[in-house]
Amino acid sequence: MTSVDTSAAAGMQAMAACRAVENSCLAMLEAARRDDWERVARLQQANEPMIADARRGADEALTPSQRREKLAILRRILILEGEMRRLREPWQGSLERLLALRPAANRRQAALR
Repeated sequence: MTSVDTSAAAGMQAMAACRAVENSCLAMLEAARRDDWERVARLQQANEPMIADARRGADEALTPSQRREKLAILRRILILEGEMRRLREPWQGSLERLLALRPAANRRQAALR
C-alpha cells in the first residue's frame, strides 16, 4: 500500500467516524425529546470512542472536499448539542432573556467585577 493509499484510507476512516458521531448525536437528540435522559447518557458514553476516532483522523489526511464535509458535520453537531442543552436546561433561555433586559452599562459593570 502506498502512502497515498494510506492517506486516502485514513481520510475515509476519519469521515466515517465523523458521520457516526453525527448519527449518534441525532439519536441522543431524539432520546432527549422523549425525555429519556438515561438513553442520552448511554449514547454519550458510546460516543466517546467514536469521537476519539474522529479526532485521530488527522486533517492532513483529508481531501479538501472531506474537510468541507467534516466542517459541515461539526456545525450540525453543534446545532444538535445546542438543542439538547435547551431541552436539558430550559431555564437557561429564561435567564439569558432576563440578562438581556439589563442595560448594557450594567452588564459591562457586572462583567468587570
